[in-house]
Amino acid sequence: MATMQNETKTFRHSGNLGDIIFSLPTIIALGGGVLYISDGKGKLVRPMSKTMIGQMIELLKKQPYLSDVRPYNNEKIDYDLDKFRAGYGPGFEIHLAVRHLTTFGVDFDLSLPWLENIEPLYLNDIVIQNGFRARDIALNWRVLKGFEDKCVFVGFKHEHRKFQRMTRLKVRFHQLNSILELARAIKGAKLFVGNQSLGFALAEAMKQPRVLEVSYQEPSGMPQSYNGHILLTKKIVNYYLKNQHPYRPEKKSANLMARKRHYLIRKHVKALLFDK
Repeated sequence: MATMQNETKTFRHSGNLGDIIFSLPTIIALGGGVLYISDGKGKLVRPMSKTMIGQMIELLKKQPYLSDVRPYNNEKIDYDLDKFRAGYGPGFEIHLAVRHLTTFGVDFDLSLPWLENIEPLYLNDIVIQNGFRARDIALNWRVLKGFEDKCVFVGFKHEHRKFQRMTRLKVRFHQLNSILELARAIKGAKLFVGNQSLGFALAEAMKQPRVLEVSYQEPSGMPQSYNGHILLTKKIVNYYLKNQHPYRPEKKSANLMARKRHYLIRKHVKALLFDK
């Protein structure tokens, strides 16, 4: 879909990992080029390790709009993607991809996929990733009762243990070895369910069928296509398990989709917090 227009343009991003994924539409809109990844020391609460940077480089080198992806070592750059944070404090609700686009004054239809060339890896029909941050108290995980044999949990073992205690679901754990392998597992599944995390950012970027456990404190990663959802129901699960749903372009613009979904989540959160 996206092709590189100018190899001389250079970009830098310091993370987090999901933020880098949400910066890619901006890189595409600016013509592509070379991306440098910094560790985020002095900018992030938890700076990225060399291993994390190396794994992200492995994934992003597959993208046709990036002529190269490298660790940052004080090179001169054209675009400092870290500027997307300026003016956005904690709790800000604008989508992370929109923050990047707005910062640099460019447009991209976020209903389209922007992460390409990922070979599917089938682990199970439903892939779950659920960490400790950006949680939604209303997501009904018990919907997956009866589908446990069709689910696999990816992430960290301690997250898996807590997930099983919290949901009382018996879901198999699978240890992944890289970010690329995580993307492949999501690509190979019929449905991804997870909180606002790297896993969901990858699902969003590939436009895989997905359910987001929305962060009611900072809903900044809302699904931006017809096959993205913010509620988990048996109807949704059965719909994707029983049918094949290859991605298709939408008629609605990304801005319209963003406005509609932004309104829906605000209404959803308001009901949770204030309605008696």
